Amino acid sequence: GLSKYDKYAVFIGGGDTHRFNLSDMVLLKENHLRMFNSITEAISLAKSKISFSKKIEVEVQNEEQAIEATEAGANIIMLDNFTPQKAKHVISKIKLINDSVLIELSGNINTDNLEIYAFEGIDLISSGSLTHSVKNFDLTMLIE
Repeated sequence: GLSKYDKYAVFIGGGDTHRFNLSDMVLLKENHLRMFNSITEAISLAKSKISFSKKIEVEVQNEEQAIEATEAGANIIMLDNFTPQKAKHVISKIKLINDSVLIELSGNINTDNLEIYAFEGIDLISSGSLTHSVKNFDLTMLIE
């Protein structure tokens, strides 16, 4: 569909995208993780199936998941729907395990509250509102 144009518009505006298609990286979200006994198992399977050059990102809902994903070797930990205070606490624990893992914040972050999420230790902030809440402009072509 048109999602490639949404992502391209964000790129032109100075943003970046997780991926343009499913082959760009592995993104293990909540529904994917439900198919496994553990996050460790999901990451292990992903690592066995992809090139060494592909990154693995894991969306986590709590501190325990964040620690497990970090210990299992995820390249990016997405803290989903964390408050800024909880994120700071979890990030300090993650960085003790692996200082080079990237940290992403996601979930209900938009241009109105972005500043409270922009603090030291955050590598990425994602906001779906950049693409799913955009108002279209009215375009008409008149042929005479």
